[in-house]
Amino acid sequence: MSMGTQYDTTLSNFFAVNTGDNIGYVDEAYLKASQGDTTGAALAKDGIIPRGDPDLNHKLVLEIYLRTWARNQLFFLPQDSAILYAIATQNVTYGGTAVYDARVMLDLDVDDIGFGSAVRLDGANDLQQAQGEMFPNPTNGTTTYYTELSESESGIIEVTDVFGRVVKTAVLTSGSNQVEIDMAELPSGIYLYRAIINEEVRQTGKLIVEK
Repeated sequence: MSMGTQYDTTLSNFFAVNTGDNIGYVDEAYLKASQGDTTGAALAKDGIIPRGDPDLNHKLVLEIYLRTWARNQLFFLPQDSAILYAIATQNVTYGGTAVYDARVMLDLDVDDIGFGSAVRLDGANDLQQAQGEMFPNPTNGTTTYYTELSESESGIIEVTDVFGRVVKTAVLTSGSNQVEIDMAELPSGIYLYRAIINEEVRQTGKLIVEK
């Protein structure tokens, strides 16, 4: 790593040390998983040696992800659901960013400021009167998002991988929308989409790519 600063040597040493440490293994596992390389992700996950709750949470979430969502299996065994719930309801300050991954996998919205109450995002969507439809879903290539917006509404439809990385976006305008989203170059797996209307998340859901 060279950025032409006095800190180049320090940064290079840090990344050299942590590439084979938990930080490096966690980053490598998530990167491989997002690329559809389950074998590489599993190898990196096995290299994680938990030294606290954040490391342990990452390893547990990755293990469950790799044997479920990475194989297009949407449902969890009771023990897996219990593990994910226990992680999802932790405070992220102590549980690390795997807490957010567990919440995504369970569709949970957790109040980190209040008393840690958790509700299904699907229930929140009902209150928001979600109005769009993604079809076909599953898809083996192109899918289309259908929605009707009023004259005062506009926004975007955003597709992310399960780790929150944006992979596709499309513009939504007032009136009738039939927005095609090409997923053909992305690996098979589970993705998440959300419709953001007038800067407000109006709808969320899962999009499955099968090839």
